[in-house]
Amino acid sequence: MFDKLPVSSKTEEILTKSLDEQITVEEANHLMNVQGHDLYPLLATADYVRHELVGDNVTFINNCNINFTNICTVRCGFCAFGKDAEDPDAYILSDEEILAKAEGAVADGAREFTLMGGVHPDADIDYYEHLLTLLKDNYPKVSIHGFSPTMVRDACLVSEISVAEGFERLKDAGLDTLPGTAAEILTDRSREIICPEKVTVAEWVDIVKTSHEVGIPGSSTIMYGHVETLEERVEHIDVIRKLQEETHGFTEFIPMTFMHEYSPIFLEGQSNLGATGTQDLKLYAVSRLMLRD
Repeated sequence: MFDKLPVSSKTEEILTKSLDEQITVEEANHLMNVQGHDLYPLLATADYVRHELVGDNVTFINNCNINFTNICTVRCGFCAFGKDAEDPDAYILSDEEILAKAEGAVADGAREFTLMGGVHPDADIDYYEHLLTLLKDNYPKVSIHGFSPTMVRDACLVSEISVAEGFERLKDAGLDTLPGTAAEILTDRSREIICPEKVTVAEWVDIVKTSHEVGIPGSSTIMYGHVETLEERVEHIDVIRKLQEETHGFTEFIPMTFMHEYSPIFLEGQSNLGATGTQDLKLYAVSRLMLRD
């Protein structure tokens, strides 16, 4: 496949292997650092593997985000959304406001609601059940993709119940899938900088694993381009891969580049400006080769 390309022998060896099986963490780290003539074979190989595994069909879902509150006690360094309760811009949507948003979205063809908000200090499982029931009673055919591992964990703490019981109750109330948020970068070194008050890597894995075991699948994400290293990007993907091999509960993998402009860590000079275009291409390509079946 690479006979006429000026690709290095190590890159060629890894890419040839990737045509038939997943690449290792060490191999992924090598590919994350390729430059020059090695870059284009990486991109072409990942695209070829994608085509062989899933073809050229592209799917999407008409989705509506319903951010029911921006009050948040977990103030992450990358986030410009969360507010203190006393902030003049803080809000909690009423039931009527939530239904108005849902009605407009469904009229435009929405088939999924993403129910998300800040980590409100008083939010318990009863409140989240209420939000789910509110939407399901009015729009039973619309899927609900809701909350985050951190939100569920904190609500269970407020309600003094286990995370497993919390997920069982949310499922019964109408939660269909769990967003892959709160993952950010799954290395504790980076998390200490960007989201020290969020769940640790081990806690995130345990919560998501519990969700899958209860029967709530969900997406997986990575937010990159802030303070993490290239090796940490690979480490994150490997965490996702190992969990998927165990539970088969992830429906998709969503890379999201860091939006720096209003984030505290950028304004304080602690972060990068997000990923470059070349880094985006590498991340997508390496992810495909690490996460292939």
